[in-house]
Amino acid sequence: MTGNTADWSESPGEFLETQGFSERRTDLSAGSPGFATGAGGVRIRYRAEGPREAPALVFIHGWSQSLDAWDLLFHDDLIERFRLVAYDLRGHGRSGNPAGAESYRDAKVWADDLAAVIDKTCDRSAPIVLVGWSYGGFVVSDYLRHRWSERVRGICYVAASVNLDEHQVPDYLAPVFPPLAERAASADPEEAELAIREFVALCTAQPLDPERFEAIVATNLLTSPEVRASLADRVVHSDDLLAELTIPVLIIQGTDDLIVLPATADYIADRCQRARIVHYEGVGHLPMVEAAERLTADLADFVVQVAAP
Repeated sequence: MTGNTADWSESPGEFLETQGFSERRTDLSAGSPGFATGAGGVRIRYRAEGPREAPALVFIHGWSQSLDAWDLLFHDDLIERFRLVAYDLRGHGRSGNPAGAESYRDAKVWADDLAAVIDKTCDRSAPIVLVGWSYGGFVVSDYLRHRWSERVRGICYVAASVNLDEHQVPDYLAPVFPPLAERAASADPEEAELAIREFVALCTAQPLDPERFEAIVATNLLTSPEVRASLADRVVHSDDLLAELTIPVLIIQGTDDLIVLPATADYIADRCQRARIVHYEGVGHLPMVEAAERLTADLADFVVQVAAP
């Protein structure tokens, strides 16, 4: 099999160094890293750039990913104008990896982790836009339910999901994903890695260049099979939260997304009071990679709109 097989007995972050990916990942995640203390004392790694007092974009990555998912957006066009914050979810990237499914099942721990990152990286008076990609949409819901703050002026869903249960998943999540996720949670490292490689290949409408593909695979392999299984073993319902939102909501959806089906964007918009969908033609599940320049412009316009006094 091509690629390297992970040894999940290592702590998060060690795998890349032992498999020779450390230099590549450092290139992708260059910036101003730090750690916040999340729920239960879990260390949550973040990257923050731009003026602390400026309006903030807080980026929340997806299943088995890391803050590196957003690396193409961390450039001067945004950094000179806004505070940019991305972080590794618990059990992902270089954040802490607490044992046991209970460390991932409770919605409040995800909300508390995000709140800790915001408090550590953003000025208390700065307006905030939450940007949730894929599984990050669930974390946005967790935050809205348990740690809502009027500092949040807008929400951007990027190829995001908002509900997770056995009844709604078939309608809004591509049928290929659940079996891939199950295989990625296998205790057999080779089987898990093969599933991850298939997943990453499905994430884009056109093949990624080999270097970026391998970097994304390596980042995925930082997440243990146990954590991947725990992420799927949650129930998230967001309809009531969406209906109560009075702030603007921007929904970015690739028309060729093979993971989160485009119908999800309509589902979210239909339940929000002030939602707008922007379809990215010919883009898959990674708009921040496949259409980084366009997403940069759309996010900048959205922040200016919602952060105005």
